[in-house]
Amino acid sequence: MVGAGTVPLAGCLAALESSDDGGTPAPEDGREDTVAGDGSDSTSLEATATETAESVDPAPGPDEECPTTQGFDVEWPTDVDRDAAEAFVAAYEPRYHREVDFAYEPETRLDSYEGSGEVPAQAKSWGDGWQVVFAGSGGVYRPTLRFTAKEVEPPADATIVPGRQVDDEWLRDLLADAAGVGDPGYQTASEPVTRRIRRSKRASAVPRYLDLLDSLSDAFDALTEARDAASTFVDVDGTPVELTAVATRYRRALSWTAWYYVDERVVRRQRGDDSDGDIDSRTGTLVECRKLD
Repeated sequence: MVGAGTVPLAGCLAALESSDDGGTPAPEDGREDTVAGDGSDSTSLEATATETAESVDPAPGPDEECPTTQGFDVEWPTDVDRDAAEAFVAAYEPRYHREVDFAYEPETRLDSYEGSGEVPAQAKSWGDGWQVVFAGSGGVYRPTLRFTAKEVEPPADATIVPGRQVDDEWLRDLLADAAGVGDPGYQTASEPVTRRIRRSKRASAVPRYLDLLDSLSDAFDALTEARDAASTFVDVDGTPVELTAVATRYRRALSWTAWYYVDERVVRRQRGDDSDGDIDSRTGTLVECRKLD
């Protein structure tokens, strides 16, 4: 949407197995917890609003600031037709949901936000502007780490980390169990040993263990997002053990609907779904406003 008749918005105004975010136990098989961004569900995508008999003025009220902007790098056209309004909302809403509505902040380098959506129906002409419905979906990945250790015969050219460099008792115990020198009878040396960081501890423990892994081997630089895995070899009292770390696949699914009113002066936004009946987005939150000559 870059071209004549557009103005940049920024220029308009100089988490083991239980979830800490209210979800169900964290699955390891790729299943999801599904929640709406603010507790509401988006069902049918075909809902449209009907104009009320009473005229509604979308202009900024006495308690609203104008000019105002969220500062997103999304072009807001000065000549707003149906296509321009739909394209603007399609680009604007994913940013607004991530940064304002959901207020996503990564807790570890493994976290990621993946939100998208569509304008499922034609914008509706309302007065001097357009009402546009956006149906959003996506997910927030907040993985923890799962460790597996197993006695192996490493390749001849493999780099083997001395066990004394593993400066963590919990991880050293895992390696000792895998090498058969840990708690007698716990597990035979030929079987892999697996442990996982509890989700209740992920925010503090995952960064600490990532730093530890990075100090052991450059191979663990590959751990950057959900489903990534990396390994190194560790000497445990003369026994070579392969240590593997996996970023789990815990995903919190998102589903939401936003209603917009867009004209050349204001952009208003309102959350809702078709079960709410008629929605007049001209009364929504003022998210963008500019003064026109």
